[in-house]
Amino acid sequence: MISRALLRDSGLALVFNVAAVALSTLAAVFLARTMPLAEFGAYVFVQAAAHVVMVVATLGLPLAANRIVPDLTTRGRADAVRGYVVVGLAVVTLVPLAAALAVELAAARWMPAAYVGPTTGFVFVAAVMSAAWQRFVLDALRGAGRPVAATFLDGPLQRGLWVLLVVGLRAGGADLDAATVVLAYAASAVIVTAVGAAMLARRIALPGPVRVGREDLGHWLETARHMMATPVFYLVLSEADALILGLLASPEAVGLYNVARRIAELLKFFYTAANGVSMPRFARSHSEGRPDRLQRAVTAAAVLSLVPSLVLFAIIAAFGHHLLALFGARFVDAYPLLLLVSAIKMADPLLGPVTEVMLMAGLHARTTRVNIVFGAVAILSNLALIPPFGVHGAALATGLTFIGWKTTLYLILRRARGPETCLVVTCGRSLFRAAA
Repeated sequence: MISRALLRDSGLALVFNVAAVALSTLAAVFLARTMPLAEFGAYVFVQAAAHVVMVVATLGLPLAANRIVPDLTTRGRADAVRGYVVVGLAVVTLVPLAAALAVELAAARWMPAAYVGPTTGFVFVAAVMSAAWQRFVLDALRGAGRPVAATFLDGPLQRGLWVLLVVGLRAGGADLDAATVVLAYAASAVIVTAVGAAMLARRIALPGPVRVGREDLGHWLETARHMMATPVFYLVLSEADALILGLLASPEAVGLYNVARRIAELLKFFYTAANGVSMPRFARSHSEGRPDRLQRAVTAAAVLSLVPSLVLFAIIAAFGHHLLALFGARFVDAYPLLLLVSAIKMADPLLGPVTEVMLMAGLHARTTRVNIVFGAVAILSNLALIPPFGVHGAALATGLTFIGWKTTLYLILRRARGPETCLVVTCGRSLFRAAA
């Protein structure tokens, strides 16, 4: 049975994710219609590059907060929770800053001319640092028991501020080039992070006694190292196609691909909403040694993810041409690309929260090895398929990699006698028992 608390939290998270997606789509439509296609593509490329640097340079500490913070809280170690937050903030400040500065220094030499402007003049530094702070603070807030608040800050509030900034700049007569839009996004992220940091400090009673033992530090870094492989892999899947497309094709191709992908990503918010509020529950159930409770939480998250995703996929298939036309007539021909990318996105809700369960249940070492293999497959397949097939090659390479990766993890989880994450299998077994 789905608990009332989970229904409430998932419902709120869903509302916030819907609002965030709506605001992001509104911003994308506005930018696609008002910016030259090359500038729009350059903006997408630079944001993707900043995301790459941020995820790698934060060393897995943001995602690890979803497991470490609730685990320490369950054991009554509030001083260690504060220690993790303090150490994490130091690391996600110093390492990303050094990495972003290195990219800016090298950009003028190796970056294609279309991308030099928005990757120099501390624009790239602002993009990376704002994203690093936002990711760590809000993931720590989720782990501290405020997943709905973190979803609100991470979604509708940040996107809403960004929309207000870009629309206000345009209304004031500013030219919306790639650098301006990137800086506006960074500014909205900084504001949201400040609010989240204040909530987190109150939640964990910071300032207060801080403990960072040698064993704790080693455990945190080891956990983060293993958990880092998953966001890096997701990074490869979500950004490698756009980055390689931008390097091997053109900014215009990146802009076209991004619009189709953005519409298809509407399918993610049910999955993200359900699992975003469920990850701390997965971790607590595992820490308490309650596989029955873990299975109930996983099944509930799968139900809240798959059913509405199927409805939304049917809507995209039926009205895809009209959705593309919102971004401008030059994007309507991307309908076949939209269908391909949307079908690929359905693998997530179909197989359920496989990676989330594996990470929260301590199976991150196995996940790391699989992620490394399929990360390499994603890069190589994009390099192989983009030159002959362009945007469709990028979608096909990413799709084959993603489906193969998630299926492999699902089989590993089932072999390890983990919970059943695929709702189709769960329902099939129930029907079989009823028939028997």
